[in-house]
Amino acid sequence: MAQTALQTQDDLDRTVELALAEVDGDTLQALRNLVLRQRELEIELSRTVSAGYVRRRPAA
Repeated sequence: MAQTALQTQDDLDRTVELALAEVDGDTLQALRNLVLRQRELEIELSRTVSAGYVRRRPAA
């Protein structure tokens, strides 16, 4: 799937349709893929953000 910004509802709809097409319409598998990719991104982000920055970040 292409790494592009989702700017409109149509863009989002097309991306969802592509994700479902990649798994032959299996919604559960599409959701699994989404969760796994989200976890990968979180791990990648945690490795790229310095520990000092995280400690100094203001509380939300």
